[in-house]
Amino acid sequence: MLNPGFSPGDYYALEKEPEYAAAIERNLAQQNAADSYPFFFLNPQFAWTAGGQWWRSKFRAIAEELARRTNIPLQQAFQRISRHVACLEMYPYHSQGFKKPGFKLKSKELMCQYVKDVIVPRAQSKEALIIAMRQAKAWALPKDSKNIISFGAVQARGAHLTLNEQGGGLAIVERLQGLS
Repeated sequence: MLNPGFSPGDYYALEKEPEYAAAIERNLAQQNAADSYPFFFLNPQFAWTAGGQWWRSKFRAIAEELARRTNIPLQQAFQRISRHVACLEMYPYHSQGFKKPGFKLKSKELMCQYVKDVIVPRAQSKEALIIAMRQAKAWALPKDSKNIISFGAVQARGAHLTLNEQGGGLAIVERLQGLS
């Protein structure tokens, strides 16, 4: 992804919901592995937040198919997704509309380097699956790996994780089927 969106409800969630703010802090510090929902936006407790609504809609078809294939309740499928999926953002700063900064950000360089040095080799050795949903070219991902899916310009507009071959959703379901 490029960057997280922004809605006025984000202020409310951070200011009035201490558990939500704590989940964000644990996520940023990478101290969330023991959480029931490490990908905290899929936690039903935070489903009302803008991020919760956005991510649940993105993963709904995947969760439904995973639940069907593994005969588990839908919420358990969301929990499994939460334990095995991460979202890496090139620009992890909230905004209503993305506009590339007119200067270089060290955080962007570090994220791209991390993907190149750590995540891509894991995908190439079948330990990970990469789905570049927005601005796939900017990530400079290799095109020769079955475990690296890059959305084209038309797909990226909605960034839908569909169950068709190009949407990446089916690859996620197949990867998660054997995990708990």
